[in-house]
Amino acid sequence: MKSTPSPTNNSQITLVTNCWEKDWKRMLCTDYLSANFQPLTKEGVSCRVLLINNVQNREKVERLARQKVEQGVLDAFYFSEDYADQALQALQIERESLVRQGHDGFWYSIACLVGIYLCRTPYLLYFMGDAGLPYGQDTSWVTASIQQMEQDKRCIVANPVWNDCYKEAEQEADFQQGDFYYSKGFSDQCFLIPVEAYRQNIYGYIHPVTEQRYPVYGGNCFERRVGAYLHSTDYWRLTYAKATYIHKDVTRFSYLKQKLEDIRHRFSSKG
Repeated sequence: MKSTPSPTNNSQITLVTNCWEKDWKRMLCTDYLSANFQPLTKEGVSCRVLLINNVQNREKVERLARQKVEQGVLDAFYFSEDYADQALQALQIERESLVRQGHDGFWYSIACLVGIYLCRTPYLLYFMGDAGLPYGQDTSWVTASIQQMEQDKRCIVANPVWNDCYKEAEQEADFQQGDFYYSKGFSDQCFLIPVEAYRQNIYGYIHPVTEQRYPVYGGNCFERRVGAYLHSTDYWRLTYAKATYIHKDVTRFSYLKQKLEDIRHRFSSKG
């Protein structure tokens, strides 16, 4: 990745997503990545990264990912497990601490943590592999969110409304300022963050709200830890009130369905 010229240069954003055994075909054998990444390039994205988790045929997946780099769809790809130990050490997280009530949060967390560890730009924009922007979505929320975070340093994460749930986002907010809802929630489905804030010792917090909010099967995962940090401090999440992202369960959204969606989009774009 490129080095960061200035920690306040908000035109420098690394865009990260991840794949694993059940969705790498969707990522690497369709137009999914280019369809989701291309609209964001005008918002200052300077590096596009795919993190690969827990796949059975590493050699095949690596070959396909390299093709995406050669095609200009990606700038880099990494296997999360290759950097897991370094990331956990750098972020002061004990491997054993990811386990909670017998559930291991390692694979729910490691792509986010490695993404933060490897990022060389001031901002990181992360989409879980089964989350993305709707076709035709206005992406100006990215630039607007960075501007708001620069103006209000209490804000250390931003995202659009989730799954068209505009009313729910409004009700969940503590207050609204302009186009932004301020709240204490956090989701790893989609987040835009100032990276340095997440390289600090922030991952040891526990809060009653997040102990109840996040599913037990995720263990003591990244999402739960950041949520607890926000609830325990004077930092905030921004939710942009005029845009949305969509999160789908890709275990039920097959490779074939994505190919059909690619074809549909091509024909609708021509019209």
